[in-house]
Amino acid sequence: MADGFGRSWGIAKNQQSSLEDVLRDVQDDGLSFSEWLQQRLDMLDIPRRSVFYRAQLDRVYGYQIASGIRKGSRDKLIQLAMGMGINIDLTCELLERAGFAALRPYKTRDAYIAYCISHYGTVAQCNQLLIDAGLEPLYK
Repeated sequence: MADGFGRSWGIAKNQQSSLEDVLRDVQDDGLSFSEWLQQRLDMLDIPRRSVFYRAQLDRVYGYQIASGIRKGSRDKLIQLAMGMGINIDLTCELLERAGFAALRPYKTRDAYIAYCISHYGTVAQCNQLLIDAGLEPLYK
């Protein structure tokens, strides 16, 4: 089974693999969460204030997350990912780089969120779908 980045742990599971074999497959870029996020935000063709607006995050709060001053909650980071318009794999990477669990396909709420990322893209529509399902919205 592949992880959120399109790789699998097959080489690590192989009993004949050495630690060197596993480490040879590592592609650690050495970026902190805020460095990675800054790179991703720089790649977008929209102003950051628009990303934060679409994420329904306070602009100052969004800049604080992006600069590493504040650590947003998992839900706030999902909102940020939706504001960025990134796909499920990049959303999972964003969450993991921030120290949170990636979206998990065996969790009902995460499955709803992943569906929203793929089909709707807006925080408001995602929240409505979550509320309609009797699940906790991304924000209250």
